[in-house]
Amino acid sequence: MLERRFFSLQSNAATRPHHIGGKAWSLVQLSKAGLPVPNGFVMTAHAFAEYIEFNELKEDPTGRASSHSFA
Repeated sequence: MLERRFFSLQSNAATRPHHIGGKAWSLVQLSKAGLPVPNGFVMTAHAFAEYIEFNELKEDPTGRASSHSFA
């Protein structure tokens, strides 16, 4: 069976926060509760890791991610 790599934010598919990230998971939960959520989709963390590995993007080519402070 193939693993799902993308989920709609309006999806009723069962997933967990560590598969799609906390923000996306929260948006899915809000949508399930009937609250308005913009149309969109999210890539799973596993699919993102596969993409990075397949394309040999092991380092940030722009250097922006390592130099950015999120504080």
